Parts: sequence; structure tokens; C-alpha cells
Amino acid sequence: TSLLSFLNELITPTDQEDESKTYWLQQSEQFYTTFLSQRSIALASLERENNMKLVTSNRILMELRQFFATVRIGQCQKAFELLQRLELLPLRQEDVNAMESRYKDFDPLVKAQFPALSAGAVYCLHELYRKIKSEALGVDANVEFHLKDLQMKARFIYIFSGLTKMPSATKEEIQRMRNTMM
Repeated sequence: TSLLSFLNELITPTDQEDESKTYWLQQSEQFYTTFLSQRSIALASLERENNMKLVTSNRILMELRQFFATVRIGQCQKAFELLQRLELLPLRQEDVNAMESRYKDFDPLVKAQFPALSAGAVYCLHELYRKIKSEALGVDANVEFHLKDLQMKARFIYIFSGLTKMPSATKEEIQRMRNTMM
């Protein structure tokens, strides 16, 4: 239990990249593959101690590191697809309250990643919006629908950031990007 908690701490914050974080991410992946991805004494011990939440947190943190790495290399579409698969942020109106409830149950280390995650997600939406708008030969109904969809997703993330009481700097950054998606 304490080893997995320690690994989780060492790979956070997930939006920062350095040699130490890379090393500990590799160690965390190796530990997961060796001891947690299949039946093992370590997994049985975590189950017995009712600490499976640590495994879930570890997987989320590793996926968030992948999200930010993908954003850093400018692959916003791929990063956003990963984000959608993780289902950590609301992208539809009906998801806002459910995601807020789910957020309350996350490990504090995972919760601490949400300001950067929310801003990173809206950054991806902003970049996708700019790309579509710049590549469009005209604004037909299909393009307009897609642009509006990106705006709405950014709006739901902004609402979520308020409901979960994220720092005002995060909300301001999200709002600034939203303002340029008009």
C-alpha cells in the first residue's frame, strides 16, 4: 500500500515533465504490469485492505501524464480523445453533476491534478476550434455545428471548475480561452 502511494506521489504533478518524473513513471508502469495487472499477492493484499482505490488512482495519474505529454507535442486531437476515454471531465450538460459527484470520491492526489487537467482540456478544445476555423473554406452548417460543440464542451468544463472550487487562476485561464472561441 505505502509503495503504491509513494509511486503515485512521485509521478505528480502530472502536467510537469522532468527526468525524475519520467523515471518514476517507468517504475510505476513496471510495478503495475508486474504486480497489479494480474492476480498477485500485492493485488490480493490491496483488495484485502480495501485499497483498490490506490490502483485506480495510479492508473488515472499515469493516463494524465500521457494526456499532458501528448498536449506538449501538439497533438491536441489525440490528447482530447484520451481525455474523452478517461471520462474525468464533463463534456455534456447531463455529465456536469455526475462528474462533480465522482470528483468528490477521488484520491486527493488525483483531485490536485484537476486544475491543470481542466485548463489543458480547454486548451485542446481551443486549438481544435482554431484549426477547424482556419481550415474551413466557409462556415457551413456542419462546421458551425462542430465549432458550437467545442464551445459547449469548454463551457461545461468551466462550469465544472466552478462547482469543484478550482483556483480562480484556473477559471480565469479557461474563461480567457473560451473568450477566443467566438
